[in-house]
Amino acid sequence: YAILNVDLDALVPFDDPGALILDMEASVSARITSYVSVNYALRLRQDAALSPDPAIEQDIRLRFSLELL
Repeated sequence: YAILNVDLDALVPFDDPGALILDMEASVSARITSYVSVNYALRLRQDAALSPDPAIEQDIRLRFSLELL
């Protein structure tokens, strides 16, 4: 099965409402077997004080789980 998760944070400064700050993180997790899954994560940050262009980060993770006892 697959799981989709999306988080979005938005901040509007009082002194400059046009300088919107966005931080979004989305991830998709797919279980391959009972102990192996693959996760894809995407993060988008828009903050004009740091950079005029949005920053995009992507990760692919291979996760293993182990059950003890």
